[in-house]
Amino acid sequence: MEQIKLKTPKYWKYETSGVLRNIIMKFLQDIELTHKELWELKAYLIQWVDAMPFRPKGFKTYIENADQKYLLEYIFELQKEWGIDPF
Repeated sequence: MEQIKLKTPKYWKYETSGVLRNIIMKFLQDIELTHKELWELKAYLIQWVDAMPFRPKGFKTYIENADQKYLLEYIFELQKEWGIDPF
């Protein structure tokens, strides 16, 4: 029988350049992110949620199009409804 391998999401705290850590800290403190920082955060969230075996429908489109305020609300929704905590 073939074994199913799940992709494991990579957490931001294990990223070695320190760039993502600073972005996450600003985001969690509700400090406005630059366009580039918001793009980096979205890329992180997409790879994290994409690694889950059951993904919320339409999550990539929502994350790609969300501004910072709605992105935070979406993360809280992921935590509440799916038990997913990318932070």
